This record gives sequence, C-alpha cells and structure tokens, in this order.
Amino acid sequence: NNNFKLPSYTSESTSQLIKIFNNRGEYERAFQLFDMLIKQNNVSIISLLTILDTCIRSNHIERGRQIETFINQSIKWKDDIRLQTSLIKMYMKYQMIDQAEQIFERIRQLSECDVIVYNAMLKGYLQNHKAERCFQCIDKMRPKILPDNVTYILLLNACTILRDEKQGKIIHNELLSLLNIQHVHLQNALIDFYGKINQINIAE
Repeated sequence: NNNFKLPSYTSESTSQLIKIFNNRGEYERAFQLFDMLIKQNNVSIISLLTILDTCIRSNHIERGRQIETFINQSIKWKDDIRLQTSLIKMYMKYQMIDQAEQIFERIRQLSECDVIVYNAMLKGYLQNHKAERCFQCIDKMRPKILPDNVTYILLLNACTILRDEKQGKIIHNELLSLLNIQHVHLQNALIDFYGKINQINIAE
C-alpha cells in the first residue's frame, strides 16, 4: 500500500528509509516520506541531502525545484555548502547548466566554499559536453582554493576531450612540482591525455 503512514519517526531513521527506496528505485515512496517529514516539521540536513539524491536519480525536475525553494527559504540551509553542492549536481544532471551556474556564482563568495563545489561544477561541465568551461571555472578557484586529485583528474579529462596539449602539459608539470603523480587515477588520466594527443611515450 503506497499510502502508508509512519508514526513520528526521527528524521535520521526516515532518511535511512528514503535511502532504501532510492536504491530500489521506489522514488514516489521516498517523496511521500519526505512530505511526511515536512508536515511533522522534522526535516534535517541529512533528509534534505537524501531527498536531493532522489531528485537526481529520478530526474524529477519539478520536485527538485520545490526542494530548492524549500531550502532557500530557510536561513539555516540556504548557505549550507553541502546542500547547495547537491543542488548544483542535480541541475547539472537535468542539463540545466544556467541554474547550476547561478547557484555556483552565489556560493563561491561564501567563506565555506571548498574544492568540492568546484569539482561538482567541473564534473557537470564534462557530463554536459562543455569541457571548455572547466578552465574558466578553475580560474575563479585560484589562488583562494587549491585543487585536489579529483580536480586534476577532471581537468585532464577536459584536456583529453579538447585535445588541449598546452593545458594538459601545464597540469602535468604542476603535478610533477607537487610530487603528486603516484595516484593511480591521475596516472590513468595522464595516459589517456597523452594517448589522445599521440604522445603516449611521455606518459610511459
């Protein structure tokens, strides 16, 4: 029966149930549970992150927008970096790049903004075949925030797609200067890049 009612469960236990429904692909039941939390005034960060995952998996744009409005109406949540990063991922999945960029431009001004926000943007650009925007994004990141391994892998993927030899070699040299070349996924990204520009001997 889809019209089940749960007596005042905690937000955390309800979030666990939402996660189970997500994994089963039972998205409508996940949304029903979240609606119950709203009625009980029992919404938490965890339940919001979990229901945003439901929106991402289910491609339910209308629900995603409703939850974004709900988040942004709250002083407590509208500047929460984890929630706003999830909204960026959601809009990138929906191929709504303008909305993702609007969120990004607002939250990158916040002191809590971190490398994970930028990585979400880079990944979204790559998913949406906008690799050239990755480098504009990274220009906004430095020198305030330092790239991590994920950033470098995503940038190398962008260089590979664009066959951008110059940028790829700049990144490679930066990694060498940081002594940060041992990471297996980084090595694979470099091999892919040099393979694409027909200089596989350098990667070896």
